[in-house]
Amino acid sequence: MTDRIRTDRLTPQLRRWVAHPRIGLKATLGFVQARGGGPFKVPTQAAGSVLEQIVGRPAAEAFVELHGGETLSVPKADQILRQIRNADICARRHAGEARRTLAREYDLTVRQIDNIYGAAEPAPSPQRDLFGGL
Repeated sequence: MTDRIRTDRLTPQLRRWVAHPRIGLKATLGFVQARGGGPFKVPTQAAGSVLEQIVGRPAAEAFVELHGGETLSVPKADQILRQIRNADICARRHAGEARRTLAREYDLTVRQIDNIYGAAEPAPSPQRDLFGGL
């Protein structure tokens, strides 16, 4: 799932959580969806905490190791969700799905679908360079 987002476009805090081997994208997304947009006091013990209920034991233990006792300003989930949505749109558009269908499904305009698809990094071409890189 991490390959569906550009972590370099995330805030440093989100990037750190997504890259952490015991937190990752799934737990980060769950956490920011549940608590994003406000402060969150990270417990000093993961077991039995609200944090454990949100992200599971291994990720909660990692959060406690990183931020135990701190009050975090948790960013909203918009950045991650938008990137996942855009990756889905690009993949489906690349597969030939109609712009109008995607626009209706994602509650966007056809122009927005075009902008999202046009902003995506092009897939590498299997064709060799005819002029040898000149």
